[in-house]
Amino acid sequence: MSGNSYPLEPQAVEFGAPPPFVRLPDVSNLFAKRSERFVQLASTRQPAGFFLLLSHLAKAQHRALEELTSLPMPTASYLEYCRENRLAPFAPDMFKPDTAWLSVLSRVLDELSRQDLTADASSAVRRARQLDRAVLQAWGSAIVRGIYEPVDRQVAPFIFGALQVYWAKLASQLEAEKISRLNAPGDCPVCGCPPVAGRILAEGQFRGNRYLWCNLCATQWHLVRIKCSNCESTEGIAYYSIEGQNQAIKAETCEKCKTYLKLMYLEQDVNLDPVADDTGSYALDLMLSEQGYHRRTPVSFLFAAPE
Repeated sequence: MSGNSYPLEPQAVEFGAPPPFVRLPDVSNLFAKRSERFVQLASTRQPAGFFLLLSHLAKAQHRALEELTSLPMPTASYLEYCRENRLAPFAPDMFKPDTAWLSVLSRVLDELSRQDLTADASSAVRRARQLDRAVLQAWGSAIVRGIYEPVDRQVAPFIFGALQVYWAKLASQLEAEKISRLNAPGDCPVCGCPPVAGRILAEGQFRGNRYLWCNLCATQWHLVRIKCSNCESTEGIAYYSIEGQNQAIKAETCEKCKTYLKLMYLEQDVNLDPVADDTGSYALDLMLSEQGYHRRTPVSFLFAAPE
């Protein structure tokens, strides 16, 4: 498979007043818009049934989030401690979620059970509904820590979907001005997870700025362009896309650490969703893997897929 490489261009550098560091998730339509995007991708991607299932999942996430009341928050002193010490307040190794996320999972599974799913998907939903809460807690804890081996591969997307709802709700309850950049600027300042993709903004005075997008809590944070989000190198940066596919999605590669991050250019395609289009551009991942590059976070909803 061949790809196109793009040289660095002067206009890629950001000028002007610095944009806001953090954009907290807008939970009012986050998952509803994602559901619509998965439907669009199902018309051009295979297997279409998989993208339609993810559309149903995102719609179920939206409905579960609508019913989710405010979640208990850490103390003000804890949040201030995290800010002063450049720590992510909801990092899984520091923050212990309550059982509310299990209620979210139950609501998601109830919604999915009412949809017209394939036999395999329906079977996975039934199996998830029968699992012991202790098992679900253990698997959820493993997933947010990037440990996928012990988790049932067919059930994992539903668990991860519920965790996304829970963490996005938590993030939305924070105050953006009280969140500090971490010592590792490529990690989410809210939950400490690596980004799933970056978005190049198209609107207003912040047009052209890059915001990284957290796969877990949907927080966005600013990082200047032409800089590796993993090792912070500004040398050996290149951009790749696949001929004949959406050119609004490119991979930023780093020769120093051999990682890459997908960038989504909203000026070229305003409908791009970081999670949905990350999944939909899996061919780009395959091409870069063949060239020896790797990514820090698994492809959305494919992290538990068989080898």
